[in-house]
Amino acid sequence: MIVSVVLYNSKTCSIVVLQSLKEYCGGDYVNINASNTECVTAMNIYNEMVLQINVLNILEPNCKLAKPRKIEGRRSLADLDPIDIPLTELKNGSAYWCREYNHALSGIWANDRRVRDALQVRENTTGVWKRCNATLAYSKNVLSSVPFHLNLTKTSLWALIYSGDHDFSVPNIGTENWIHLLNLTTNEYWRPWFVDGQVSGYVCS
Repeated sequence: MIVSVVLYNSKTCSIVVLQSLKEYCGGDYVNINASNTECVTAMNIYNEMVLQINVLNILEPNCKLAKPRKIEGRRSLADLDPIDIPLTELKNGSAYWCREYNHALSGIWANDRRVRDALQVRENTTGVWKRCNATLAYSKNVLSSVPFHLNLTKTSLWALIYSGDHDFSVPNIGTENWIHLLNLTTNEYWRPWFVDGQVSGYVCS
């Protein structure tokens, strides 16, 4: 479990829990067999431990105001839709800063009648605009983008691949594994990356 390594390194999750997941779930933490009671139990414990964590940045406050969900469920970016943040909370101020507040007014702006008229949104064709829209019906599901990136490596394009180390929704370990699948030549191994004389991260090329 890629997430597990990130959580254990940040001391968010017990090594005992992570070992149980690895032992009982056999590496599959998404399509869990309901009859595998040991795996289900381990996943429930794991999900309960990370339930109140901000999955996009484990160091930031968990500000999502989504409805309660079952422990067995999986969180999605739609749960973090900032449109659900009450305006009274923004107006009166909050005890702590939330990144979602940066986008809280986007829904109000995009659904304003004058804005919709200016953007020439046709009547009765679209409903309420949402920043994270999970209602679009796609007939094709791209399971992996690696083949597309492999094609791009055959061109003269340059790419900068960035991944934060406190995001366990898309953790840096997953990014590293994805890069390895591209079978690229490494000219320079991990070294500090400096900004204004301070280490801001690590880079390889």
